[in-house]
Amino acid sequence: MLLTKIKLNKRLIPSKIELIIQDEIFYLGFTYNLYDERVYIDLYDKNDNLLQGQEPVILSMPLWSRFQFDVAGNIKKGFPKALIIPNFADSSRVDNINFSNISDVELYIQELVLNE
Repeated sequence: MLLTKIKLNKRLIPSKIELIIQDEIFYLGFTYNLYDERVYIDLYDKNDNLLQGQEPVILSMPLWSRFQFDVAGNIKKGFPKALIIPNFADSSRVDNINFSNISDVELYIQELVLNE
């Protein structure tokens, strides 16, 4: 299982980055909501089609996990075969993620091994 980290940078929000997971291309779009002071991530496929929008960045909570898996625990078609988890290098010092500390956040990308 491959583990990758992506460091976030609030000066680059809004932005969109390319992500390759198990030879599949995805895009992550980052936006900031001034009202609730949260950063949100949109997930796009290789053709720039929106797969899932406005996922809040929550400490240690895998992105899109409530949409990514079916009732049997299988990854739904089109979604990345990985868990993408926002975290801090030192998570003991912070309770939540917001715009002021988003530059201290890394997305941990844990590719999944599937029995297909």
